[in-house]
Amino acid sequence: MHGPSDTTADALAPRASGPTVAAGSRPLMDLARVVQDVVSAPNLEQALARVVGHVREAMAVDICEVYLSERQTGDQLLLAGSGLSRHLVGRVRFRPGEGLIGQVAGRAGPIALEDATKHPHYIFHAKTGEGDCPGFLGVPLTHQGQVLGVLVVRRRAHHGFGDSDEAFLVTLAAQLAGAVAYAQATNLPARAG
Repeated sequence: MHGPSDTTADALAPRASGPTVAAGSRPLMDLARVVQDVVSAPNLEQALARVVGHVREAMAVDICEVYLSERQTGDQLLLAGSGLSRHLVGRVRFRPGEGLIGQVAGRAGPIALEDATKHPHYIFHAKTGEGDCPGFLGVPLTHQGQVLGVLVVRRRAHHGFGDSDEAFLVTLAAQLAGAVAYAQATNLPARAG
C-alpha cells in the first residue's frame, strides 16, 4: 500500500525513456533537481507549489503558474503560483478558449510570446500583476492525449523564450501531467484538507 508521498513520488518519477542528465547540461540538471525535490511532496498541492518555485528559480522568470482543468466545466483554475499573491490561488480561472491560458489548453500546444499584451487573446487580470510581465510561455499538461492543465512562465523583460526554455518546460509539463493524472485517477485531493 502506498502512502501520500509514495503516490506523488511514483507519478513524478522520471521515466526510463525520459531525459538523462549529461555532464555540464544545466537545464537537464535543473529539471532533474526539480523532479527529485517534487517527488518527496506529500500531496499534489505541495508538489505544484514546489514546481512553481523551482521553475521560477531555474528559468529566472518573474512568475510561474500552474492551472488545472476542471472536469465539469473545462475551465483552467489557478492552483499554484510563484511571483503572485497566494490569495489568488483557487480564484483565477479561464473558460475554455479564454485568454492565453485557454488558448494553450485548447490547442494542446505551447505558446511563446515576447509581448503577450499585444496578442489578440490576451486578457488582463489586474489582480495577478501579469501586466508587468509581457514575456509569456505556456505549455499544456497533457496525459494520454488529454489536456489536464497549463504550466506558464512570465518575464518582465521584453524578450522571448528560446527553444531550450520551451524544451525544459515541455519536458517538466510531461512529468507533472503524470502526477496530475494519477492524483485524479485515485481521487487524491489537489489541496490538503
